[in-house]
Amino acid sequence: MLFFGAEDPPPDLRLRFDSIARARGLDLAKAPLLLLDVAQLRLDDQVHLHRLHRTVARHKPRLLVLDPFVRLVAGLDENSARDVSAVLGALRTLQREHEVTVLLVHHMRKSPAAHPAQQLRGSGDFSAWLDSGLYLTRHGDDRILVVEHRSAPAPSPFRLRLVPGDTPHLEIQDAHRGDAPETAVDPLHARVVERLHSTSHPQSTYALRDALRVRKADLLAALRALEARRLVTRTALGWMLASDSE
Repeated sequence: MLFFGAEDPPPDLRLRFDSIARARGLDLAKAPLLLLDVAQLRLDDQVHLHRLHRTVARHKPRLLVLDPFVRLVAGLDENSARDVSAVLGALRTLQREHEVTVLLVHHMRKSPAAHPAQQLRGSGDFSAWLDSGLYLTRHGDDRILVVEHRSAPAPSPFRLRLVPGDTPHLEIQDAHRGDAPETAVDPLHARVVERLHSTSHPQSTYALRDALRVRKADLLAALRALEARRLVTRTALGWMLASDSE
């Protein structure tokens, strides 16, 4: 594996990987792991991209991890499909030419959505580009990892918890759909969240019903389900996104 972390210095990354390795009884010195120790890596710079091609060709990693996207481009508009697709296209070329798996880390919006895939920041090209998506969200004291594949059935969500101590690491608690938050995309749930996201004031049940043109019973069921998942909250003035009330 070849890893480039743009937000952390190599010594900190080394400590982090060492903790993960020791927690799993592995010798990091014997692990096929290389950290790309360069000051900057710009995927929208042809010189940097050429050097990355040469590095991958030389070391032939099975996996290339780039973390995160926003630190790997200079002045690029994440919301521009043209800008984003150019960078993602360059990564696709790298992947195919060198037969390497590319794991690209990208941030999510703080505002909730009916499904984690809808929380990716910026252009929809990110969702269109990936072959597999891993979405990590917070749920109380746990982290929920939702995995989706373009050409294969998705597994049940994984519940993760941070284990503190001398070797802090994430540990899988279970992989049972019944114990994890609902992840299927309900069209009405998504419409409710998007409606609340697009308005600056709390919305009454009647205002939502009229805007979405749905039966009151269906809307109330959707609101109760979203409230149980802590995506929306009800105030004296009406419904709003839970993140907006914090």
